[in-house]
Amino acid sequence: MFWGYWCHACIAKIPRLIELDNRYREHGLQVLGLHIDAGKTITSISEYDEFAESLKDGILEGKNIKYPVALIAEKPTPFRGNSMKDATCRMASDYGVINYPTMILIDRDGNVAGEFRDTPQGYAKLEALLGMPERKN
Repeated sequence: MFWGYWCHACIAKIPRLIELDNRYREHGLQVLGLHIDAGKTITSISEYDEFAESLKDGILEGKNIKYPVALIAEKPTPFRGNSMKDATCRMASDYGVINYPTMILIDRDGNVAGEFRDTPQGYAKLEALLGMPERKN
């Protein structure tokens, strides 16, 4: 998930990401948080750990973030093509990320399979990528 401490919607999505990680890890899902630091506020592991701990007593309701989180410095980067807007960093540019949070599905072969949305169709796509049997309604 592309996210940042400055994005309220991103913070609100973290408990759901923890649930996804817990639910699908045994099926092969690897969640990776890509934290884009806007403003050089979280620039080290200790600063991130302090921030994550501050969320634990609130929105995380005592849960820990167990999936890895990469810390990425904000560096406005032009999107490929002819977009009028810059991405927040090179990686966001490479993946076409405009809005935060954004969850990208990457298959077992490293190919981008699309954006994950928290919908029944999104879960069906995720489960298919994980090779899970199709659910019957």
